[in-house]
Amino acid sequence: MAEEIKVNGKAVERLKRWIILMENQNIKTRGKSDPEMVKAIKKRIEEEANAAEIN
Repeated sequence: MAEEIKVNGKAVERLKRWIILMENQNIKTRGKSDPEMVKAIKKRIEEEANAAEIN
């Protein structure tokens, strides 16, 4: 049997907006490499997931 996963729509929208803003800013500034951006995005997703567990 497949495990059901609950998704918080508001958290997903927040993450999408944040990722788009960060990518757009990084394209302009070239401040972070691709691996650094991936690391930052993963960290933000983990933070959102942890916050959802607490609430």
